[in-house]
Amino acid sequence: QAPNIDEWTNYQIEYMLNVTLTQSKSASRNYYFLESLSKEALNLDVSLIDGILLDILTDFGVITTRLNQNGPLDYLLDVWYKAKNLKRLIKADDPLRTEKSKVTDEVLRLSSSYSLILFQAPDMFVDEVNVDLLTERIINIVDKYDGFLLDVIERSIENDSVLDFLNIVIPKLSSKLLTLDYSNDTQYLRIMTIFQLFVSNKLIAGEFYKIDGFHPEGLQGNEFEIKCVLGPLLRISPLLAEVAVTNYPSGLIKSQIRTIHESLHAEHNILLNRIFAFCDKLVRSGEPCRNAFLRLLADIVNKNHLRRGEHADPKKIATDSFMFNLTVILMKLSEPFILDGVKIDKIDSNYLNHENRLIDLSEETKINSTIQEADEYYKDKMDNKPLNFISECFYLMLTYVHYGLGGLFVNSARLDNYIKHLSKEVQKFEEMMSQAPPGSANNPMMKMLVESKLKPLKEKLDKLKSLKLSIEMCLSNRELQLEIFDVIIGSIKYFIRLIEPEHQYPKNSGQIKIPFNNLDDDVDKLDDIDYLRSISPIPFKYYPEMFIEGIINYCHHISKYRNNPMFQNEIKLNEFVEFSIIIMRCPELVSNPHLKSRLIEVLFFGSLPLSNGMDGYMIDIFNKNEMVSQNLTISLLDFYVMVEKTGSDSQFYDKFSARCHIAIIIEQMWKFDFFRMDLKKISQNLKFFVRLIARMLNDTTFLLDESLNHLHTIGACQREIANRAKGNPKSMDDTDEELQKKLSESENHAKSYVQLSNKTINLFNLFTKDIPRSFIIVEIVDRLAGMLNYNLVQLVGPKCNQLKVANPENYQFNPSEMLYQICSIFLNLSKEEEFIHAVARDGRSFNPECFKRAIHILYKVGKIDNEFDLQLSEFVTKCEKFKSEEEEEEMELGEIPDEFLDPLMFTLMKDPVKLPHSKVSMDRSVLKAHLMSDSTDPFNRAPLKLEDVEDDLELKEKINNFISERKKQLASNRQGEDVDGDVDMKEGISQSELNTEFKPIELVSVEAADMVKELGMHYKVPTILIKSLFNLNGRSNQTNSNDQNFITNLESEIIEFIIKPNVDSWKMTPLNSYYRLLTHKLAEYYNLGHILSNDGFSMVLFKINTSLVNADDEIKKNAKFDQEGNIKPLDFRNLKFDPVEKLNRIRLSELYDYYKPILEENIVNEEMETLSINNNDVITNNKN
Repeated sequence: QAPNIDEWTNYQIEYMLNVTLTQSKSASRNYYFLESLSKEALNLDVSLIDGILLDILTDFGVITTRLNQNGPLDYLLDVWYKAKNLKRLIKADDPLRTEKSKVTDEVLRLSSSYSLILFQAPDMFVDEVNVDLLTERIINIVDKYDGFLLDVIERSIENDSVLDFLNIVIPKLSSKLLTLDYSNDTQYLRIMTIFQLFVSNKLIAGEFYKIDGFHPEGLQGNEFEIKCVLGPLLRISPLLAEVAVTNYPSGLIKSQIRTIHESLHAEHNILLNRIFAFCDKLVRSGEPCRNAFLRLLADIVNKNHLRRGEHADPKKIATDSFMFNLTVILMKLSEPFILDGVKIDKIDSNYLNHENRLIDLSEETKINSTIQEADEYYKDKMDNKPLNFISECFYLMLTYVHYGLGGLFVNSARLDNYIKHLSKEVQKFEEMMSQAPPGSANNPMMKMLVESKLKPLKEKLDKLKSLKLSIEMCLSNRELQLEIFDVIIGSIKYFIRLIEPEHQYPKNSGQIKIPFNNLDDDVDKLDDIDYLRSISPIPFKYYPEMFIEGIINYCHHISKYRNNPMFQNEIKLNEFVEFSIIIMRCPELVSNPHLKSRLIEVLFFGSLPLSNGMDGYMIDIFNKNEMVSQNLTISLLDFYVMVEKTGSDSQFYDKFSARCHIAIIIEQMWKFDFFRMDLKKISQNLKFFVRLIARMLNDTTFLLDESLNHLHTIGACQREIANRAKGNPKSMDDTDEELQKKLSESENHAKSYVQLSNKTINLFNLFTKDIPRSFIIVEIVDRLAGMLNYNLVQLVGPKCNQLKVANPENYQFNPSEMLYQICSIFLNLSKEEEFIHAVARDGRSFNPECFKRAIHILYKVGKIDNEFDLQLSEFVTKCEKFKSEEEEEEMELGEIPDEFLDPLMFTLMKDPVKLPHSKVSMDRSVLKAHLMSDSTDPFNRAPLKLEDVEDDLELKEKINNFISERKKQLASNRQGEDVDGDVDMKEGISQSELNTEFKPIELVSVEAADMVKELGMHYKVPTILIKSLFNLNGRSNQTNSNDQNFITNLESEIIEFIIKPNVDSWKMTPLNSYYRLLTHKLAEYYNLGHILSNDGFSMVLFKINTSLVNADDEIKKNAKFDQEGNIKPLDFRNLKFDPVEKLNRIRLSELYDYYKPILEENIVNEEMETLSINNNDVITNNKN
C-alpha cells in the first residue's frame, strides 16, 4: 500500500509498463531500466507514460518473455490488461480515486493508441511488425480481450483514422475466412466477433461501405461471396459443402441423422442471428451505409437469376449458403413493418413507377399481363423519387425469397436426381465386381478399376448426400422456419391488401367478400384470357410474377416436411388458406396455372389425415373459416377444369397430378354436409358443370386405358421373365435387357396412372351418388355410359386375365375395388331413364354378360350384398329391353338417307342445327358433346359457341316426314303378312332373300378329312372353319368345343351386324391369334371387310362389297382408325352396301347341326379301327 499518490503512481506505472528508475529492480523483475530518465526524475508520473512507451517501442525494443511472444502487440496488450484490472480494483470510496483513475485511463489510452499505430505504421517500431501476424493475434485473443480491441477501435475514431484501420484489418479478416477449414477450425466464430465489435460503434459501422472491396464492380453471380469484403462472412453456414461433409459423414442411419439435425438447429439459429446482428448495425448506422448495403444485395440477386434454372451450372451462381443467409437477413430486416400488418401501408405499392428501383425487372414475367403491356402502361408514369427503405427492403426480400430460397429448392431437386443417378452407377460397378471370379480382388486391373472409377464415384455420392442432408436440416429447423413463415404471411397480408377493392386489409379482415368479379353465370369468360386480364387489379397485374411465386414455392416446398411451420400455427395458417382461396376463386388475379397447382398441393397436404387418425391440420379451417368454406368447393372444381392447359411441355401430365390432389381433398371433405350442399348448388349451373364432367370423362378414359395397358404389359413381362428363368423357350422377341426395361417403364407409368384412375373413378362415384340427375344431360350421359361400359368389359371381359400381375398392390391396383367403384356408378344412376338408354345405345361395349360376371365376382369377394345384386341386375334387364326395342325400331326404318345422318356420329338426327361457318348440319346433342372438349367448328376449326348455331327447320321437317312415311310403309307391310308369318313377296323382303335354303348333300367321301374338303367345296366354306366346327383341327377336345361355340356365336353376331343399319364398322373384343384367324375367314365367307385394329389384338369388321383383304392395296393403305380403334366410318361411306347380298349363303350353324352326327360317327369308327390296328401290333410284337 503506497503511502501517498506520488508513490502509488510510481509503483503502478512500474508494474503496468514493466519499467523502473532503479537498476536493481530491472534485473530482479525483468523491467526496463530507464537510465536516462532516472537521472532526471525521482518518481514516474502520468506525464512520462507516453515517452516511456515510445522509447520502449521505437528505441529499446520489446523484451521477449512468456507474455510477450508476439512482440509489441503482446507487450501493449499486457500493459492494457494490467491497467484495466487496476482500474477495476480502485474502490468507489477511495479519496484518491480521481487521481488514480487518471493514471489508469492514460495507460489504457496510450496502450490502445500505440496498438492502433502498429497496424497503421508498422515500420516506425524497432521490432519487426507483421500486420498479418497482428491480425492473427487479434483473432486468437478477441474472446478474452474484446475490450482491448474496442479501445483500439475507439482510438481510430479519436485519431480520425477509422477508414484506414478498417481497410487494413477487415480485408485480412475476410481473406482469413476463405482459408479456414470449417470442418475442424472454429476461428470463424472469433472472426465474426471481431466484425461485430467493429460495428458495435455506430460511427465505425457507418464507414464500412467505404472499405475497399465492399462492392466491386463487374462481378459475376458466383464471385460476390469471394471478392466482396463481406462475402466470406455472409456465406458462413452449415450449408457450405465442406461443413456439410463433416456434419454428415457416410453410413449414417435415420436416428443418427435426426440427432445431428437437432444438434445443428440451435447452432444454425445462433449463427444466423450473429450475421444478422452485424448487418443490422450496418443498416442502422445511417442512410449512406444502408443504401450501399441494399445496392450490394440487389446487385447480388440481379446477377443470380439463373439459380432458379433447372440446368444452371452451380459454378456460375452463388452458393445456397450465401443466398440463404442474405434471404434470412432481409426477412429479419422486414419483420418490424410486416409481421403485425400495421405498417404495411408504408410499403409503396407504386414500386414499378420508380426509375431508380434496385431490382432488375426488365425480363421478369408479370403476374397477369405481358411485359409489353406493363411497359406501355408505365411509359408515361415513371418518376425518379427515391423509394423509402421499407419499400426497397420489402421488394428486395421478395426477390430473395424467389431466387434465394427458390434456388435452394431447385438445388435440392437437382441433388435428388444426381444422387439417384450416381447410386445406380455405383450399384452397377458393385454388381459387376461381385460377379468377378474368386480372388480377382487382388488383380491389378480390378484394383485400378476400384481406385479410378468406383472410389471417386462413392466419394462424390457421399458428398451429394451430405449436401442434401444439410438442406433437410435447414428446412426442418422449426424455430427458423416459423420465423420465415411469419414473414411469408406478412407478405401475403400486403398482397391481399393490394388486390382487395378497399385496400384496407388486415383492418377489414373477415369482411372481404369473394369473388371480386363473379363469373359463375358467364362461364365462357373463365377461358377468355384477355378479358380476365382486363379486369385484373392494377398495379398487381403488372407486378413481377416472382413476387408471389417465391411465396407460393416456399409454402409448397415446406409443406412436405412433417413438422412444417404451418402445423399447429392456426392464426398464420388461416391467413395462408384465405390467400390461397382468394387466388383460386378469382381467376383474374393469377394466370399461371403452375402457381395454382402448387397452392392446391399445399391444401392437399393439409387435408391428409394425421398419423394419429385425426383430420388433416387444415380441415378445421376449411370448415370454420367462413370465406374459405363458402368458396372452397367452387374453387377446387373450377381449377379442375382450368388446369387442362398449363402452357408447359408437361401440361398433359401436370393436369393429372393437380386433379388427383383435388380429388383427394374432395374425398376428405365429403363427410361434411356443407361441402356436398355446395356441390349440389354448383351442379345447377349447367355450363359450369358440363365443363367439369367433360374433363373428368376425358381423364378417366385416358387414365384407365393407360393403366390397364401398362398392367397388361407388366403381366406379360413378368410371366416371360419367370418362364425364361425356368429355362423355357422365349415367347417374346425382346432380349432380357429390353424386357427388364419394358417392365420398369410400365411399372413406373402404372404406379401413377392407376392411382390417378382410382381417384377419378371414386370422384364419379361420390358425385353420381349425391347428384345423379346432373349426369343425365345430353352432353354427358352418352360419353359417361360409353366410358363405363368399355372399362367394365376391360375388367371382366375376355381380356381380363391379361391384367393379372404379381404384387398388384405395388401399383395400387385392386381390380375388385375398381370393379366395385364402376358398378357403384352404374347403380347410382340406375334409376335414371336417360342413363339406361345411353348404356343400351352403346353398341360398341354394352354387354349384359359382363354385368353378370361382374356381379358374380363382386359377390364372391364380399364386395356387394343381395340388394346390390338385385338392383344392378334389374338395371341390366332394363338396358337389354331398351336395346331390343331400339334395334327393332332401327330395323323398321331401314336404310336412312345420308343427309339425315349426323356427319360425326352417323346416327339419325333428331334436332338438326346448322353451323354458322361451315354451313354443315348436325344433331344438337352431338354438337353439345363436341363443344365440351373443343370450342371450334368440327369441320373447319373456326371458333364456335352453341348460341351461334341456327335450327335447321327444313331438314328437321324432312326427317320427320321420312320417319312418318317409313312407319306408314311398315304398317302397310304388316297388313300383307301371310298366316305363316312370311312376308308377301310383292310388299317386302322375303325370308329367302335373307337366307339361302340349306340343302344337305349325300357325302361320297369315307374319311373325315375328305368329308371336310367335300363340304368346303360344295358350300364354298373355308376348310379351317369346318375343321374347327368338327374338332378336326388338331386342338384338344375342350379347346375345340370352345372353337365351335366361338364360330356359331360369332356368326350370329355377324348376321346381326350386317342387318343393323347405320353401323359401318365393329371393333371386336381382343382375341388370341387363332380366333383372329377364324374371324378373318368367317368375315371373308360373309364378304365383309376385315382388318386388325391398331391395338394389335382386336379385329375390326366393316361393311363394303369386297373384302379389304382382296381389295386394292390403296384401300388397305388408306384405312384409318379412330381413338377407340374402329375404322373411321367416312372412309367407306361411299361404297354401297347390300345386306341381302351378304346374307345370301348358308348358315354354318345349320351345316354343323346336320353333319355333326355323320362326322362324329365316322370319327369314332376311324378311332376304333386305329385302336384295333394298334392292339394287333402289340399282340404280334408280344408273340415275337
